[in-house]
Amino acid sequence: MKTTLLKRFAALIVLTILVTACAKEKKEMIAKDWKATELVLGGTTVSPDAIGGVYYSFTNDGKFEYTEAGQTQDGTWEINDNTITLHYNEGGKTVEKQIKDISEEKLTFEGEEHGMLRAVTLVPKK
Repeated sequence: MKTTLLKRFAALIVLTILVTACAKEKKEMIAKDWKATELVLGGTTVSPDAIGGVYYSFTNDGKFEYTEAGQTQDGTWEINDNTITLHYNEGGKTVEKQIKDISEEKLTFEGEEHGMLRAVTLVPKK
């Protein structure tokens, strides 16, 4: 009985370490300056350049800046599994986005904003 309990406890510890490591790895991949290459609003693809550009800057300490059409907002961000949550300073708005693709060279996430599905594909800003 004690052996089974110890095995379960050890498995739980290993699982917790793996989940924490994956979240940290994703956070490190996201923490950089990004430029949108594709923007989908309610099913319609819009060129980010046509609206003055869309940019995100995420830092390791959990802060972000978001610029669209020359307007910048900031706040804090966190990641949990495949969800990135943005807490905007202005207006106290919180937005959850589902991460669809993540690597060192590409980040795609989507979520509902202003009553429509909004998806954005980003590449590192150079």
